[in-house]
Amino acid sequence: MVKWIFLVCGLLSIGDLLNPNPTNWNFDKQLDKYFRMRVEEIEEHNDLSKIDLGHFTALQESGREELLDMLGLSPLPQKSPLNVQVTSIVEHEFFTVENIVFESMPGLYVTANLYRPKEVTEKLPAVLYVCGHATVIKDGYNYGAKANYQHHPAWYARNGYICLILDTVQLGEIEGIHHGLYRYNRWWWESRGYTPAGVEAWNGIRAIDYLTTRSDVNPDKIGMTGRSGGGITSWWVAALDERIKVVAPISGITDLHNYVVDGCVEGHCDCMFFANTYQWDYPKLGFLIAPRPLLIGNADQDAIFPLDGVYRTYKQMKTIYDRLEASDQIAINVVGGGHHDIQDIQIPTFRWLNHFLQNDDRLIDLAAVKYLNPEQLRVLDRIPADERNTHIDSEFVSVAGIADLPKTTASLSEWHDQLISMLTDRVFQAWPKESSFKLGKFRDYDSNQNTLTMYKLETQPNIELPLLILKDKQNVLADPVIKILDDKEWEDLQSYLNQNFGADELWMTTGIVNPEIQKDLQKHGMIIYLPIRGAGIAKYSFGSNAMTHVLRRYYLLGETLESAQTYDILQGLKVIRELFPKVTHLQGAGKTSILATYASIFLEGYNIFLQDPSATHDEGPYYLGVRKYLDIPQALLLASMQNHLKINSNDTRLLSWFKELPKLKEFHLSF
Repeated sequence: MVKWIFLVCGLLSIGDLLNPNPTNWNFDKQLDKYFRMRVEEIEEHNDLSKIDLGHFTALQESGREELLDMLGLSPLPQKSPLNVQVTSIVEHEFFTVENIVFESMPGLYVTANLYRPKEVTEKLPAVLYVCGHATVIKDGYNYGAKANYQHHPAWYARNGYICLILDTVQLGEIEGIHHGLYRYNRWWWESRGYTPAGVEAWNGIRAIDYLTTRSDVNPDKIGMTGRSGGGITSWWVAALDERIKVVAPISGITDLHNYVVDGCVEGHCDCMFFANTYQWDYPKLGFLIAPRPLLIGNADQDAIFPLDGVYRTYKQMKTIYDRLEASDQIAINVVGGGHHDIQDIQIPTFRWLNHFLQNDDRLIDLAAVKYLNPEQLRVLDRIPADERNTHIDSEFVSVAGIADLPKTTASLSEWHDQLISMLTDRVFQAWPKESSFKLGKFRDYDSNQNTLTMYKLETQPNIELPLLILKDKQNVLADPVIKILDDKEWEDLQSYLNQNFGADELWMTTGIVNPEIQKDLQKHGMIIYLPIRGAGIAKYSFGSNAMTHVLRRYYLLGETLESAQTYDILQGLKVIRELFPKVTHLQGAGKTSILATYASIFLEGYNIFLQDPSATHDEGPYYLGVRKYLDIPQALLLASMQNHLKINSNDTRLLSWFKELPKLKEFHLSF
């Protein structure tokens, strides 16, 4: 029987571990259980049936502030002049089209078509139509998603509406990027708190600004709809902007269970998601829309918006509408089919908007039809020289400058407390609120020179990691060290373990032994190898494509793999301090040196050696929204206020920055 040492907030007790079979070390299964547990926690946290409607307005206001922050829109950008240009007009038998471009912020161009009836004698209701992921490219020119979805605004114009249809950032005449995480490994989006969803939401809000300036639009009767990517944009804009009086998002939302547990995230663009800092599930968007009229449309065989999750989302939202005595203001429309632009979904949408914007409940007898060729819908004759669309991801969210530092000892305490608060409440908000960890002795190994003790370290429920303590029999009085067991450290170590202790389930390798390990062990006498999930000995088995979506699942839960690994280090250090109170030396290299730095911010009394740390979170490690508050240089200073840091780096950016730092005695840091 294997004994556990339970370490809970520093208190020791003894318990038993059942089934200590080595096959328990299945880190992929641990991850599945972890994701399911986290989704259940967030679902419980977001149960709309428990919301106190006595504070409904205040809760909506605070919810909008959170959503703005998670979309990278806090503080809200300045509403600069739209600089609207009508570049051409198309006269069709049934309607008129104005080809329009405006700037939602300077240099961020939005190409659009505005459809209106042939005869306009009064202010008309307006519909903002936002497009999904489909475009028209002809002879090398991208005419935008608006050319593909033209049948929707044409129908609205033929039925008494002004309808503005927008291109998306990625599928427009100026082609930007939606797939930064999905396809291009732009994980720095996470650290900056950037999501293309924020740009699409902002473009939608500015489009409403434009519609309300038109003399042919009734500003009190504006609706919004779109499908797929346009469906989720409808949610964002309607949740944030109460000028939207009625909304009908189509095939654009489901819940975290579908995205994370069922894996539907793999079918979705990055524009479908916010940076989930505040641990939301998606029904909360409906809470921000209530009690305005809301129609949810979906197909029963939609693989990326499965019906079970869509219906769970609807049921949660309906609890709010029912409690607000607005049950007739919410509905769900389910039709047969897959993830397609189905006419059966469109017709109830037309009726919904007609009912609330025109007080018209007549049956729909006119189909949505494409009438124009793409050339007629082209807006630009050339790409503006000052466009920011192609690089807006690096500019959209304001980030903290590394020069934002206290200049005197007097201001240092306030600076420290502010950043700790931001880290705790925003960046690491997904960390458990109560620290609870376990340690169980798993197995002992012995050789002529060394001993190895392996423990099971549970840093939080469902995360069990192998903690390794390697000792030199001849040098028991030396100065022991803690090393973070990342991929590189494990690659060297497993060959050494294989040579000294023979093959094991956890290490089977024919690799060449690195002689530096033995030298290091002789120097320190004892090396404690601290594991982190998803790396080294605890590495997941997924290929690169699957791993991309593992990382995106972490993101949907309001964390990153690196922030979870930092928590593993923090918990591991607490455990090691209980076992070996005098061990204070900690080493990390590259990314893990920064993980160790952040863990040590919440501890004290360590001597930390950092080998080649990165100079900015744009290069990793990636923490959710961290660059809005600080970057790596400030983190190093924070850690050095209660620990001693020694940095070995040739990065001139770090060296030059620290040379300009005021010499404050509270910083214990050297190069």
